[in-house]
Amino acid sequence: MKNVIKYMKGYRGIFLLAIISIVVATTMQLATPILIKYAIDSIIGSESPGNMQFLMDAFGKNLMSVVWIVIAINLIRGIFLFLKGYLSNYAAENIAQNMREKLYRQIQYMTYEYHTKKETGDMIQRCTSDVETVRRFLGVQIVDLARIIFMIFLSVFIMMSLNLKLTVYAIALIPVLFLFSYIFFTKVQKNFKKSDEAEGALTTVLQENLSGVRVVRAFGREKFEIDKFQKVNQDYKEKTYRLIEILAMFWSSSDLLTLIQSGIVLVVGSRMVITGEITIGTLVAFITYESMLLWPVKQSGRLLSELGKTTVAVKRVEEILTEEIESDLPNETEPEIEGHIVFDNVNFSYPDGKVALREISFEIEKGKTLGILGSTGSGKSTMVHLLQRLYDYEGSIRIDGHELKDIKKQWIRQKIGLILQEPYLYAKTVRQTIGIVKKNFINQDKK
Repeated sequence: MKNVIKYMKGYRGIFLLAIISIVVATTMQLATPILIKYAIDSIIGSESPGNMQFLMDAFGKNLMSVVWIVIAINLIRGIFLFLKGYLSNYAAENIAQNMREKLYRQIQYMTYEYHTKKETGDMIQRCTSDVETVRRFLGVQIVDLARIIFMIFLSVFIMMSLNLKLTVYAIALIPVLFLFSYIFFTKVQKNFKKSDEAEGALTTVLQENLSGVRVVRAFGREKFEIDKFQKVNQDYKEKTYRLIEILAMFWSSSDLLTLIQSGIVLVVGSRMVITGEITIGTLVAFITYESMLLWPVKQSGRLLSELGKTTVAVKRVEEILTEEIESDLPNETEPEIEGHIVFDNVNFSYPDGKVALREISFEIEKGKTLGILGSTGSGKSTMVHLLQRLYDYEGSIRIDGHELKDIKKQWIRQKIGLILQEPYLYAKTVRQTIGIVKKNFINQDKK
């Protein structure tokens, strides 16, 4: 919850207003059974009104007065429920927007090495589905947490004031339900992570296929791609279905326990009415409060399951946000670039230990052209990547006498043009795509 609450920064006041709204709405809801008890026992019946004497003094034994009060209370409850929904979802949508923008900004400045190792589909999954999971939890579940806590304590307090003995029977199975909800929470958290990762793998296969569709068609790889998709799709289905099975098991079992609990109250309460220990109005109020009490207890299981999903989603989002990004050092400069390039005893190995370049030395004077030949994997592209500071190297690379490591990354990349082996076209005009190297050019609306 620490990371979840961290994302609420700037909107905690709105969430507090949403919590106050749900508390007011819950109070209105809990007042209704008391009014019904008063109507049955003191207006229809002849029992003393007790704490409701002020209503008797104001309206006399008037049943319609109670009806209008109940209608007014529910109207007030409806207004505050609307406020709760509006405020919490307003804050959640803004938080989700900020999270997506923060993730996108972070991805732009991550190291080139990170992007070469990470699957694109998984990154998309984290920026969309995982953010949506957090948004849904903040918009619905976190405010309902306050409602659940408030309703449980206030319901039990009111029930105890009505009859302590029946209250003991009414809450007998609640500890079992809470324990069951906690066990369910641990199961859901683990299986949701598996399902989420499987969905990320599915998105990766789909994204790669759509990006490389020309290659697939050119080499007749349709059958292979279909088989690959079916495999990850089957894995996603199995893991998601297992999650659904756990959810179904929890809800059916919790429904059984709540029905048993309600049956206990009905049987014991009916006997107490027969023996004269409680009134019919008290029994009706107890049955109503019991249903109100069991709902938040059951809902706690849903909340815990959503919390389990959210903790997994937040962890996956945090893995991106805490990843190292490229940054300029204080001593890095922005020198004028003319084009005199020197490689002096340059060595480079990839993180997996594969040696790409060993003791490479050459010089290219300004205005000269150098062609480099070699087999696939011999390090031709690696040299170009080093020249743009996409990787760090051993040895020395100098441009116009300036050590490449002392030049700002963004500055040198703006000065060196690179034509990639596999061209990529943005969803822009031809002019904007050609002018991608010009700062802010892609956002211009010129024809």
